[in-house]
Amino acid sequence: MRTLVAFFALITVLPEVAAIPDIEAHYAYLTGLGSRSDGTVAEHLALDHIAKTLDDLNITHSRKPLDSGERGHSFSENIIAQIPGSRDGLYVLATPIDGGAFSTALLLEMAKELTINRPKNTVAFLFLGAEKGDTHFHPYGSRLALRELTQREDIFALYLDSDENPRTWNMEIGSNKTLNPSWFVEGLIDTLSSESIPFSLRLTDILVARLGLKNNTSLPETWLDVGIPTISLVGSEFAEIDENDAHTRRLLNALLSLDYIFEEIPSGWESTYLVISSMSRMYSRIVREGTYVTVFLAISAAFVVVILIWIRNIKLNMKRFARYSWTLPLLLAIVFLFLFLSTLFVEMALLLSEFPKLWENSPGTFVFFKLTVATTLSLMYILVTNGLPLIRNPHFYSYAAIGAASLTFLIFIALDITVAAYSLWTIVSLLLLISTRNMKLKIIFLILSVIPHIVGLVLLEPYSNIIESLLLSRISGNLVISLLLFPIVLAITSLNYWNLHYFRKRTNMLIPAATFTLCLTAIITLIWIIRLSPYDGDNLQPVSLIDDIDLSNGERHIQVSSPGPIGLANILVNEKTYRLAGSQRTEKIQIPLDELPLDVITSTQTFLGHRTIRVTIKGEKNPKKIVATLQSNSPFTLHSANFPFEMKPSGILASIFIGNYPPFPITLQFTVNNDARLKLIINGFWINPEDPQLINRPDLDIALTKKVYQETEL
Repeated sequence: MRTLVAFFALITVLPEVAAIPDIEAHYAYLTGLGSRSDGTVAEHLALDHIAKTLDDLNITHSRKPLDSGERGHSFSENIIAQIPGSRDGLYVLATPIDGGAFSTALLLEMAKELTINRPKNTVAFLFLGAEKGDTHFHPYGSRLALRELTQREDIFALYLDSDENPRTWNMEIGSNKTLNPSWFVEGLIDTLSSESIPFSLRLTDILVARLGLKNNTSLPETWLDVGIPTISLVGSEFAEIDENDAHTRRLLNALLSLDYIFEEIPSGWESTYLVISSMSRMYSRIVREGTYVTVFLAISAAFVVVILIWIRNIKLNMKRFARYSWTLPLLLAIVFLFLFLSTLFVEMALLLSEFPKLWENSPGTFVFFKLTVATTLSLMYILVTNGLPLIRNPHFYSYAAIGAASLTFLIFIALDITVAAYSLWTIVSLLLLISTRNMKLKIIFLILSVIPHIVGLVLLEPYSNIIESLLLSRISGNLVISLLLFPIVLAITSLNYWNLHYFRKRTNMLIPAATFTLCLTAIITLIWIIRLSPYDGDNLQPVSLIDDIDLSNGERHIQVSSPGPIGLANILVNEKTYRLAGSQRTEKIQIPLDELPLDVITSTQTFLGHRTIRVTIKGEKNPKKIVATLQSNSPFTLHSANFPFEMKPSGILASIFIGNYPPFPITLQFTVNNDARLKLIINGFWINPEDPQLINRPDLDIALTKKVYQETEL
């Protein structure tokens, strides 16, 4: 209903626009600047272009330098613009300057639209600098902009990040155990669906975000941490040129309609929900999780009662279960042991392939290999030992499977109730398995009980940190897999004893045949892994060259590293050739130091017990980063500095925060106590400097970094 209201409202206020030349012009200009990393000339030109466009539209805006004097520093800026609305709510649209050429152009066009048709809520446009970087202070732009927004309650934000016109958008609705409220997610899903804008949002994304298992900082995390509902849309699968105008028009309609949908911004923050999507993911719906679990548990409980009363002697089976329950920890330990051994096989495969990170290129193959090895070891154990002298009644293992699945379900509920949704389906499948005596139906229900685990692995594939834990963690990862697979193992054990118990079939060729097939499969997979090379003409092998110069000791080394063996190659440095060993992933070559890319000039003034030190750093132009540290053998006091700084608790070390791409030469000035005996440590970094060292190999993707270290007594 909200979508229909928004749609009819848009019809009355939006003019028809056949083409969007302004977006094309903005986009062409921004992409023509190249990389717009914080502090670069290209970024400042982009900021000037945005400011001029806002001036031309008569939109009030301000430029906020990101040199607040607190921890961290950047030479970048934020541009914040606002268009007043008729209500008190605040609708925030944010985008990064670096890597957000299309999203920046889109917001500029959005601002133009709103100068013609005034919004309901006040709309704030945030063009954020220094969003992407390799320090724990990033994103600078968001962190400083949020200070002006955290005092409001009636607020919601959309963070758009796309360097090109995307065909689809990846929706990130949470991170770090915090999810956006359901009203915001549902409203955005309805809006994107009504405009036929493809987007990606999976149930697994919600699970991983809620459990805090993401291995990288999500875009909305900084915003959610301060209590602002924020969803990020990241562009992917970029559109063809002939799709641009229509797609951009639909995007503008969607952004404008959110203002009408949330004319009254809800204040609640219900973040427990599921997202049910179609295969195309064009139609997604929010399901309140409390309702889902309540109905599911009620149906499952009724189903259990009917089964047990109808075809089972409850008292007999419960006695049998209690009598032999001591066997369950033993079986769990055996499952863990075989998974542990399969992890060792995976490590061996990676060692033989000489690519320690090869699993990142084919995670599904390695997961399949690990499970195949574990299953093969289990079947071999059954064949060699004919099983342990344990109870062989299939009903015991059936009940044990239900009990183990229920216990796993309770463990997942303790972690997070959403994760338990997968275990519920396993429980139902196992209940169906014990409800029938038909062997074929039992096999079908057994397969159905495994499907949630397979689906979970497939959906988790993009989360490399989780896959790595399940694949290579010898203890914690295998313990999790053991708990997940234990109900399935018990169900298989029940089927194994079913024929023996009811049909007295003492010879069964199924296990030997399965053992041979899986063993052969594991061997073939291992050979394929060993012969696998993740690189080809379209995917070049990355090679990192670090020109490491230590001016204090007069040494220079070229460090060569790659995910795999580089092979025979020569490296050219200052017109002199050095040969690389062919079988190593890392190599260090010592070469003569015949240049001084960094020079430090100091001067000192003393007054009233204080010493003011002025340091000028100059040398090779365009450094990416200069890291400055003051060090002393005894505690000292750093009274002031012309850049933000942080004293370590020991009192003998101070970090000076300069920022990326500083103007060069650069001058530092700081005041310390007069008796401080200091050492200034400078680390300079240059990316792809003008005098590159080359490896003449077209199949390698070479990234060159120059690192210069110098110590200066002050």
